[in-house]
Amino acid sequence: MGSIFCRLVSKLGFSFVSNEPANYLKPQHLGFGIKGGCEAAVHSVRSFILQDSSAEVLVKLDVKNAFNSVERDTLCHMIKEKIPKLYSYLWQCYSEPSKLFYNGQTIESCVGCQQGDPLGPAIFSLAIQPVLENLKSNLNIWYLDDGTLAGSSSNVLNDLSIVIREFQAIGLLLNFSKCELFFCPSFPSKSQAQAITEFSILAPNIRIISRDNLSILGSPLLETGVPSLFKKLLEKFNILASNITHINPHMALYILRHCFWIPKLNYYMRCCPFWKFFSFCESFDSSIRSVLENMINIKFTTSSWKQASLPIIFGGLGIRAVSDIALPAFLSSIHACSSLIDSILSFSSVEFRLEFLNEAENLWLSKSQNSRLPSLPYLQKSWDTPLIQIKYDSIFTNVSLREKAILLSLSNKESGAWLEALPSPQLGTLLDKVSLQIAVSLRLRTPFCHPHLCVCGSEVDSFGLHGLSCTKSAGRISRHACINDILKRAFISAEIPCILEPSGLFRDDGKRPDGVTLIPWKGGRCFVWDVTCADTVAPSHLVGSSKHAGFAASAAEQLKHSKYKGILDTHLFCAFAVETLGPWSEDAKCLLTELGTLLKRSTGIPMAKAFLRQRISIAIQRGNAASVLGTIPSSAGLEEVFLLF
Repeated sequence: MGSIFCRLVSKLGFSFVSNEPANYLKPQHLGFGIKGGCEAAVHSVRSFILQDSSAEVLVKLDVKNAFNSVERDTLCHMIKEKIPKLYSYLWQCYSEPSKLFYNGQTIESCVGCQQGDPLGPAIFSLAIQPVLENLKSNLNIWYLDDGTLAGSSSNVLNDLSIVIREFQAIGLLLNFSKCELFFCPSFPSKSQAQAITEFSILAPNIRIISRDNLSILGSPLLETGVPSLFKKLLEKFNILASNITHINPHMALYILRHCFWIPKLNYYMRCCPFWKFFSFCESFDSSIRSVLENMINIKFTTSSWKQASLPIIFGGLGIRAVSDIALPAFLSSIHACSSLIDSILSFSSVEFRLEFLNEAENLWLSKSQNSRLPSLPYLQKSWDTPLIQIKYDSIFTNVSLREKAILLSLSNKESGAWLEALPSPQLGTLLDKVSLQIAVSLRLRTPFCHPHLCVCGSEVDSFGLHGLSCTKSAGRISRHACINDILKRAFISAEIPCILEPSGLFRDDGKRPDGVTLIPWKGGRCFVWDVTCADTVAPSHLVGSSKHAGFAASAAEQLKHSKYKGILDTHLFCAFAVETLGPWSEDAKCLLTELGTLLKRSTGIPMAKAFLRQRISIAIQRGNAASVLGTIPSSAGLEEVFLLF
């Protein structure tokens, strides 16, 4: 790796001049500074070989050890010509051999881009661009060192010889064993043998590929190639899934949601018509469901799995189903790349209609029950949200009053904040296995315990909700103390001294508030807060919670204000009321906003407000878990038996 200072300067230089080389390189070269370049290449090539009669052959080219082999004098020449603003800096980097250190030895590197240089893709692309500009093939697309040429057999063959000759002059060699030749539908089958001979002379060991194996930049071009890709991806997923279950479930859930599988699949879903293979998509969803069940140790019902696959703001876990994303991803990709695709295919007189677009749009109109397409078709969210809303509404069909209250409460932003938190034991945001299991089960309305008698004598069903409102709940005190401790630390971090349980300050019934600032908050008055956590589905709140999200928190807030009316003339008061299933009162939200702004100002952390919300949400989930476990009668462990011996 290069020096961290050089990498930093290169990053800054990239942001300063990225548009200049990008405008010069496109539409032939899509590997630098061009948003959606990969996707545009796939859609363009697919439409060209299937719709343009001039498409006879397609050749994929791969350059051997490309970045490490290109001559540096070529790099410096193109840098001086196309990005002169960075020439002085890059001349210092590449005018003399780079020093590589290995096993105590110093090796001088005289060719190629430096390893880890953020400007490496740009200067490599500039070095080969003069060669690409002279090619005559109708379709001429490159993504860094991966090239695709398509058109008439004679033009592509001639261009291949030019690429081999001109690349060799700047230090680059083609890896013929990785180059591929495909015959388009319009190419006569009787002429294929002769074409194979001609191409094999120029590129020995070039591979002849079928329709099933034709792919560009990892994505299948034709519909027949999608099933084989599905099979490979599913096999890989099962291998990775067998390992992810060995780590902490909270960490595994975070990894699965953010980077493990669906994010990796998103590229394929945007490029390929995955939505046409519903059974394959369901097999992926089934595997993801199985991994989640084993990871969290719960059993999904049909309704709870449907909810789990929704975004967090809709009450889900944010683990999206492939069958839900495939269609919106594909449609948004085509519309986002439309202008770039037009410039790539501008050489042709054919009026292209991108493959599968009409079919995909008609299917979306049918599934979304809309009469027209989204107004912002380049956003995946525009296609996804209507389908999510229909799925969300279907969950409310034939649900009980309690289930409706739970679902409504999850629509609040604060309810899913714990799922957004980075699970870290050092930060105190990591839930243990049992706490995570209870948190997920409460959120998805899945049974997770055996019916039993609570320590208070009441019946506890398999959903364990009684513990959240039980007066003998073991988690109420710990949750209350934890939230107060978080608020106190936040005030102190915002440079506002405060204390908990202040003396000399009482409400009407003689009890003290939870905390007070030691200096004025606003208007010369100190700030007083009192924390309370109401149960969303407690019998006294159930009817209201089933109609309005946050009903229990609002009721608790009003009750607190009436109890503290005696100090309202001398102090500013906040009833920090939250609910067991997530919603916050208006007072709590206002305090979060103001305190988050002060934290951002004093700490310089832009996400201070979000972090504070996540910490409090984690504390609520821990309190819920302790409350549910507190309903289990205590019994003597084996320690007493061992002590007898």
